[in-house]
Amino acid sequence: MLKVFVALVIFSASFVTAWAQNSPWVLRVRAVQPKLSYVPNDIQMSVDQKAMPEVDVSYFFTPRVALEVGYTALKNQSVYANGTSVGTFQKLPPTLMLQYHADSWSIFKPYVGAGITYTKSSTLTFTAPGYQDILMNNHTWGPAVQVGLDVPLDDRFSLNLDVKRSNFRSDISAFGQTVDTKINSRVVSLGLGYRF
Repeated sequence: MLKVFVALVIFSASFVTAWAQNSPWVLRVRAVQPKLSYVPNDIQMSVDQKAMPEVDVSYFFTPRVALEVGYTALKNQSVYANGTSVGTFQKLPPTLMLQYHADSWSIFKPYVGAGITYTKSSTLTFTAPGYQDILMNNHTWGPAVQVGLDVPLDDRFSLNLDVKRSNFRSDISAFGQTVDTKINSRVVSLGLGYRF
C-alpha cells in the first residue's frame, strides 16, 4: 500500500512539474458567486448571490510570479434593503491581480494575489416605493486580494478554486443625503484552467 501511495505522489508530481514548465499563458473559465453589501443611511443594502460566468487570463513572468486579468459577465441581480427586494442591479467588475504561486504541495499549486478591481454600475433600478431616489456612483475603484488553488489534471488542464475580496468606497445618495459608503465584495469561483 505504501508503494502505491508513493507511486501516486510521484505520478502527480510529474504532472505538476510539466504544468509549471509549459507556456506562460493560462486561460481560466470559472463560475463565480459574488456577494456585495453596503449601508447607505443606516439601511442594510445587499445584492443576491447569483452565479455568473468569468473568464481570466494569467501570464507567468516566472514559475512563481504571474499577472492575472479577469472579466465577469454582466447579469441582473436583485437588490435588497433590510431583507426586502427593492430593485435590480448590474455591475461590470474586471480585476487586475499580481500573483505569487507557492511551491507545489503534492498535487496542489496554491497562490495568493493582490491588485485592483473596477466596478461599473450599468443599471441600478429601484422599483419599491421610497427607494427610487437612491443613486450610486457609476464608476468605482478599490483594492482586491485573492487566494486560490490550482490542481493540474495533465500538462495543460487544471481545476481551479479562487476567492477574491475587495473593499471600495462610493458616494450613495439616499433620502436627500449623500453618504461616502464602504462597499464589501466577496467572490468565490470554481473553474477549469488551460495552459496554452
